[in-house]
Amino acid sequence: MDEKAAYTVALTPDQLDAVLQGESLADALNCSGRMWGGLAPFGGISEMLDGAAQLALSAPAACNDGGHVERGQFPNLERFLDGWFHQEWAATGETIQEVAQDYKQVFDGREVRRVCAEMDAFIATCGPKSEAAFAKLWPSFGPAAIGYTAASFLLELKGILEGEDGAASHG
Repeated sequence: MDEKAAYTVALTPDQLDAVLQGESLADALNCSGRMWGGLAPFGGISEMLDGAAQLALSAPAACNDGGHVERGQFPNLERFLDGWFHQEWAATGETIQEVAQDYKQVFDGREVRRVCAEMDAFIATCGPKSEAAFAKLWPSFGPAAIGYTAASFLLELKGILEGEDGAASHG
């Protein structure tokens, strides 16, 4: 090891061993280079296996009658929940009632009605499997943490959004 070097970077276990033993990195580089170079053909295989695993993990959430729910199927509901009930939504101390009321102040009645219609469609599509589907589509927010099932949460929100004082009741 060079006495002038302030530090040495070891990228492999062989290099680290050489540094700790006070030996030259050249021998460790040759050994580890041959080892990693010999494994190069397996890199493509491991990438394909990783891609297959990612695909399997991102499979659609199952719902009624063998149907599936996927991102993009409920675009207005997705925008609403992604934008207003993200990971940090409760950090502001707001309740779901306050968040829904804020949403109604920002969006017009047509948008609110579309969100409410998609809440109904989600519940109708998923029925008893709505918990799994909700967790699949919105993994960063779980209604159970605030005392709701997926369906009861959506129905509560829908009731607030469709309230007489809100945007869903007018144009």
